[in-house]
Amino acid sequence: MITSPSMKDKDVVNHMKDKKAEEFSVEHLANALGVAVRTIKNWEKSKLIPNARRNNFNWRIYTQTEIDGIVETVKKNGFFINNRSLATSNPK
Repeated sequence: MITSPSMKDKDVVNHMKDKKAEEFSVEHLANALGVAVRTIKNWEKSKLIPNARRNNFNWRIYTQTEIDGIVETVKKNGFFINNRSLATSNPK
């Protein structure tokens, strides 16, 4: 017998949808920081920032928490960035 998901299951599904909406592409991250995408990739390659998670298309994706950590790391290492709000960027 097939039953409909419980309210708890629906909450999990909604949480996952919300989590997906909070993910940003490398292009959005670069734009928000005021740097080139290549700069983000170079920081990753040089281990200044951790390797990004990848989606099913193998594109780099970041959550707001990961972005906050990247901003903190980059500033601690003396890089000047233009820290714009991601609120105006479209999540990927």
